[in-house]
Amino acid sequence: MNWLFVPQASQSSPYRRAKSDIWLAIPPALKMPADMEINMKKLDKSDVRQKLFKIEILRRWLLQPQFIALGLTVGEGQPRILKALYTKGSMMQRELADICLIDTTTISRTLDKMERAGLIKRTSKPNCRRSWLIELTPDGRHKAENVIDIFKTTDDTFCKGLSNEELEYLINILDKIEVNLEDNI
Repeated sequence: MNWLFVPQASQSSPYRRAKSDIWLAIPPALKMPADMEINMKKLDKSDVRQKLFKIEILRRWLLQPQFIALGLTVGEGQPRILKALYTKGSMMQRELADICLIDTTTISRTLDKMERAGLIKRTSKPNCRRSWLIELTPDGRHKAENVIDIFKTTDDTFCKGLSNEELEYLINILDKIEVNLEDNI
């Protein structure tokens, strides 16, 4: 959907004033919360990519030391695997890979490490020798609880100072970006 530029608007309308003295309309589905201030500059689509990348790097910097302190290997999805198994229960390796957005080769190597560390156990499925049921061990459950606490704290950090209306707006925008990317894969 394209931005609609209009010459004037009242304070009660969904139009907001840009610094360039051009009025722009926000489509009703993406209506910006009334109390949200727009910091407009010349729109550059690469800013979206750069901002998302910077946020991802900052997120990693926040989480990595905490996961390393738990003895987890970062960058292989171990925290996501622990959380998925804790919240959804035992599951097949392929299902776990899909839920955690990890390719099958990487998850296989990661699960090998996690099994050696005593965090998970694999059981072969009797009717299919190549399928593995993955489940947490007691140590894995304990680490998963710690991971979930770290994720909750991080979620609070992400959302600090944002109203419910702003969060809803942000999620709507991110959903659209996600669909755009999925449509082009």
